[in-house]
Amino acid sequence: MDKSIMLHIRTEESLQKYISIIHKEEGYQELEVSQEVKCLIRKFLECNWKVYLTTLENIDIDNEKWNRVYYVNEDKRIDFTIEELNKNIDIIMIRNVGSVEANFDKLQKYLTLLINEYEGKVLNNAKAMKKGMTKHYLMEIDPEYLKNIGFITIPTESFPTSVTMEEIASKYKNLEKYLIKPITGELSNSLKTLDSIDEQFFRYKETKVGGWIVQPIQECIWNGEYQLVFIDKELTYCQQKQYENKDGENLPQQKSRKISKYSPSQTEVNNAKNLIEYMSKLYNLHIDICRIDYIKDEQENMILLEFEMVNPGFFIGYMKEDDQDIKNIVDKLVQYCEKIK
Repeated sequence: MDKSIMLHIRTEESLQKYISIIHKEEGYQELEVSQEVKCLIRKFLECNWKVYLTTLENIDIDNEKWNRVYYVNEDKRIDFTIEELNKNIDIIMIRNVGSVEANFDKLQKYLTLLINEYEGKVLNNAKAMKKGMTKHYLMEIDPEYLKNIGFITIPTESFPTSVTMEEIASKYKNLEKYLIKPITGELSNSLKTLDSIDEQFFRYKETKVGGWIVQPIQECIWNGEYQLVFIDKELTYCQQKQYENKDGENLPQQKSRKISKYSPSQTEVNNAKNLIEYMSKLYNLHIDICRIDYIKDEQENMILLEFEMVNPGFFIGYMKEDDQDIKNIVDKLVQYCEKIK
């Protein structure tokens, strides 16, 4: 039986790099691409799937057309209408779309189109992705319930894009003890301490973000940040971010992070599984793939940072291509696609 999958690539430029790698063109080994996507393409082909590559920039959402889709098996470009997509593509995997913040409106419209018109499967579930595009869930989760399943929550307040520095300063007296980040942000984009911003910052960002959240800084983040990735509610990969010494900084800098593999305790795994179950019930949706980010206090209690449902990266770029963990991640994704096809 035919099996077909469409993988999202960040940009047309990136797609061309994958084509060069597939054809082993001169210099292909030096091209910088996602290890995950490269291995997924190879694995799906090995398992006799039809593999298609697309980019968000090549999709005409208003006219429901997927233009210049690259069909790997036959080395050709194809245009699809939504009707043709439904006939030819079993699964669309949206894991490599670039910046969610930069593509927020288009990605939201795209997910809405898939929810309403696409008859196949989307990974992650399009409804879960759409919910995860903002951090509103941090204000919607029940702190007492999460405490009962092993997670401490960080007090979080939200503000509109029109907020002023005067309003913020009147509400928070010790500005250096709080952080602010966009409700629509990712990867620490625009993450600042309140004492490092001014009115000009808010006005410059006003049309670029969907709102703001403010949280007290958690000093224990300097002890490390932990990330657990689940596929089909099964733990698939774990890692730890460690940061260099503070050196006068109130917040860790992503450029100084060191990522390493991590072995969580069974308690951590059980708590994370309970959190996935809670989020699924809270929003009445199925979560195929997610990443849970947390820190730990001095008593080893888990403090929730984020529950990532949209484009949850595995951060495996630092590994060698033949690393067993990359193989495990790719195998699990392909096996799950085989299961839900």
